[in-house]
Amino acid sequence: MTRRLVLPLIVSAALLRGQGAPDAATQLRREGNEWNAVETGSFPARQLMNLRVSSIGSVSVTGAAIDRIDYRLIRRARAGDEDQARRLTGLFELRFDRAGGVPTLTLHSAPGWNRTPQLELRVPSTLISTQVFTQTGALTLDRLSGQLTCETGGGPVQAGFIDGALHLTTGGGPIDIRHVAGGLRCLTAGGPIRVQRVDGESWLETGGGDVIVDEAMARVHASTGAGNVEVSRAKGNVTARTLGGVIKVYYASGLVNAHTAGGGIQVGSAHGVRCDSVAGGVRLRNVSGPVNVSTAAGSILAEWASGIRMENSILNSASGDITVVIPARLAVTIQAMNELPGKYGRIVSEFSEIRVLPVVAPVRGPVLAEGALNGGGPVLRVAATRGTIFLRRKE
Repeated sequence: MTRRLVLPLIVSAALLRGQGAPDAATQLRREGNEWNAVETGSFPARQLMNLRVSSIGSVSVTGAAIDRIDYRLIRRARAGDEDQARRLTGLFELRFDRAGGVPTLTLHSAPGWNRTPQLELRVPSTLISTQVFTQTGALTLDRLSGQLTCETGGGPVQAGFIDGALHLTTGGGPIDIRHVAGGLRCLTAGGPIRVQRVDGESWLETGGGDVIVDEAMARVHASTGAGNVEVSRAKGNVTARTLGGVIKVYYASGLVNAHTAGGGIQVGSAHGVRCDSVAGGVRLRNVSGPVNVSTAAGSILAEWASGIRMENSILNSASGDITVVIPARLAVTIQAMNELPGKYGRIVSEFSEIRVLPVVAPVRGPVLAEGALNGGGPVLRVAATRGTIFLRRKE
């Protein structure tokens, strides 16, 4: 059955440009004891620059080269017969008006509905500001520009290509981003965050779930209450925190600042590292710049890149071995201390320039070693409380 509806439309003359209210067509369909009233229509939106959407249930917004807002509204209901279905699906009404000076598309509802609706929109891709809010349900965004602010009370969020800045919030659910050309802020109370590419500075935070970034063209801030953090490539600094998980940064052109309360830390390449682990080992390879590493329970492996100038650095493990791999031609001054007394405090060096100071009985003090490689340079301090210190040579 098909019927024609005229929906309420309140919008300024500048937006309407003489166009009348839109036509809308509705079809009622039954699937078992579920009924769907599928309504399609459009609103004029010539020269529209800003848009706010307020809804219930899932919302998808896609940009297109159009001067109107096309919509598809699926109003759902669980009902025993057609009359009851019409009454329940009729509890939703879509309106387009100005609220506080901003053109607003609102899905209103009356009490009594028992299934959340679904709203699908095609909007002008030239919008400079878009706000989307829904009480609960999934959010899907694609081919939009300008400044986007989107929020759902609970549900997954997906974004395709966004030619602008994006701010996403969900009360609980995963966030999946393909490409954001501007800055990015993602916040979920619980769920993973995955970003394939972001060109601007990004802030990614979840109460519980993994945070994964494939490519970031600027600084990354990543935080999770319980999960892993993984950044494949970042052209800038990386700040990563987790209360229970592993942090992996494969490449960063800037400083990596990492903290984990329960897990290890791995950095493949970075210009400077500051990290600490409460319970887990730390692995650094091909690093340069200043390095400051501390672990309460775990071993440390630190390998400096060849052909770089080192800066003052510190490696400290309260419980675990420390292995330092130093390029043969690197100019550096080594100061090492193993707090285990006597024969138990071992410092093993492959460099003849580094002298391990003997401990004479009955003195039970720490074992010390020092030396200047290639004439000396920035100071590398290595300290172990329980474990062995290895100073390895890399040709």
